[in-house]
Amino acid sequence: MQPRRLTPNEAYNALEKDAILVDVRSYNEIEASAFLTDNIQIIPITEFAERYEELPKNKLLIMACNVGMNSLKTGYYLLNMGYENVANLEGGIETWEQAGLPVFKDPSKIKENSGCCCGGTVEEEQTGCCPDDSGSCC
Repeated sequence: MQPRRLTPNEAYNALEKDAILVDVRSYNEIEASAFLTDNIQIIPITEFAERYEELPKNKLLIMACNVGMNSLKTGYYLLNMGYENVANLEGGIETWEQAGLPVFKDPSKIKENSGCCCGGTVEEEQTGCCPDDSGSCC
């Protein structure tokens, strides 16, 4: 079994019907650019294994990150832990914003040209800030 794939508009419509958007990005990333929705739960991927049980099993959980890779990983994790109603936001906040859906941006917090999905510097990325140590969080 795999998480359902949702476009930003499909996810937005589901959120209006009581789904929950689960943002797995770092706090620094969220400070720079955040989803604007009432139905959101923030559990950074670095805390996910310890906190996933905070999520209800009786609602659609839409996993989200920057581009859809870390959210996909956490979606599979939930399925392996017995959750059944799990979806992944394709393209993450990037496609959400491109679709014209509401976001909050703080330009002073955005790290330009870092190359690192975790919001750090390229040096931090190369030294393992990213969960999979592949040289990229994505």
